[in-house]
Amino acid sequence: MGDLPAYEGRFHIESLLGRGAMGVVYKAWDPAINRYVAIKKVNQSLLEDQERAAYLARFRNEARLCGLCDHPNIVTLHDVAGGEDDPCIILQYVDGLGLNKALPRGEKLPVSEVIPIALQVLAALDYAHGLGIVHRDVKPANIILTYQGRLKITDFGVSYRAVMSEPDQALLIGTPNYMSPEQCSGRPVDARSDLFSLGSILYELLSGQKAFEGREYTDTVFRILNTDPESLGTLRPDIPEALVRTIERILAKNPDERFSDAAEFAFALRRAVPGFDLTSPLPVPHLPQQHASQSPAEQPAGQSAPVVVSVPQDEEDDRTIIVMADEEMGLPVHPSISQDWLAEVDAYLQELYGPLGRMELRRACEEAVTKKELLAAVVQDSVVREQVFTRFLTIDDAAEVDEETHGAQKHPEPVAEAVPVASPVTSASKEKKVENVATIPTPPPVEGKEEPASRSLTDADIAAVGTVLTDVLGPVAQPLIRRASLRARDFAGFVSLCETFIHHQGDLERFRRALAASFRLS
Repeated sequence: MGDLPAYEGRFHIESLLGRGAMGVVYKAWDPAINRYVAIKKVNQSLLEDQERAAYLARFRNEARLCGLCDHPNIVTLHDVAGGEDDPCIILQYVDGLGLNKALPRGEKLPVSEVIPIALQVLAALDYAHGLGIVHRDVKPANIILTYQGRLKITDFGVSYRAVMSEPDQALLIGTPNYMSPEQCSGRPVDARSDLFSLGSILYELLSGQKAFEGREYTDTVFRILNTDPESLGTLRPDIPEALVRTIERILAKNPDERFSDAAEFAFALRRAVPGFDLTSPLPVPHLPQQHASQSPAEQPAGQSAPVVVSVPQDEEDDRTIIVMADEEMGLPVHPSISQDWLAEVDAYLQELYGPLGRMELRRACEEAVTKKELLAAVVQDSVVREQVFTRFLTIDDAAEVDEETHGAQKHPEPVAEAVPVASPVTSASKEKKVENVATIPTPPPVEGKEEPASRSLTDADIAAVGTVLTDVLGPVAQPLIRRASLRARDFAGFVSLCETFIHHQGDLERFRRALAASFRLS
């Protein structure tokens, strides 16, 4: 069972079902009424944060909204337990897998499997929207196919109800690959945002590729806001043209150009592909070899308790991100760059990336030295980056970068465990020498494996540490890993830099344990 708690109140915890940015979910046995339940708890590290009240409010919000829903395609809330310091939600246990695990990824699925999924999801959304609830995180991982051929929507942790009196403090919320343009822009959302997210899922199921995908989450947001996906008709010439037009309409950038509600979208799908309704059979996930559904009490005498297989955690691109609105989200400040120039860049970046543009600009202002370095730290797509350089850099700006680079080559930095605070332009060879440097302590050796403190940093190291950091921080870790790899001189400095990005002691300890295990097994 590893680090799993044995009990939560009267419930016997058997396995970890999932772990996300806000909480963890366990599979547990309720001996009082002889059934399995799912227990969702807030990450303890969040309860130590200055935004503790906001996270607790969001957790209570999930309980209230889920409790309002009584629909066969929505996971049922059983109870709320725990105190103010350690709350938990008791949910219906669904014996199945999310679409991201239940169906083969990267394959073009038959229309006969996709349409029944769409209709049942739309039935659930139509019900929730009728209560004024916008889910805001419709994605494959939150749509569960059961081994009994049913479908359930889960995770109302970031949902919003328009009729609620308290304002939503999130500036940006959702899962990058499946967010709507209005979500990416930080604009108010309604039911049509959920429909866009479902449209992205249907496009992926039919085409075998994501509608919008980039190397970094900022690239993905840029594509959602500014580009159209590859034509579904080109990728799937075998499907009805009416279905292609229906998916294209629901993926319109302007909400007014989409279907007005879930019922209208469902009607359009049934008209495009006749012969399907809510009774049409769903695809059934492949049953894992070790899957067990018997309760402990049901085990035959002399046999051990069931082997319970934990559901794998979401892929990196399925992570939910939450950017809270706060007083610090004003226009960034840089000690040597004019505010007028930053204001122009900020406005342009928000057109490209929405609120993420300002967030990335603020981070770059804390690390970059020159204008070109600052822009390169924010804009990852090479084509867009060149356009941004042309728009905002003068010949003198470029000359300033070249002069600094050449100067650094003429006067090499002292050989010491020090890393410049500024991030480089695009490669380690262009690392800048600045006065403000941070001394990097040598991390303790990885348990079970001898690691020279000064050994060189390899691509395999970057990938391994990146996987662990992403598991702790979510998608925001991706640009941080890139910056750390460019600035670090060796493996020890790289790990230490990565640790500076983790602000909660609990998360830091989890990062170190996972990193130790990763290198012990490698």
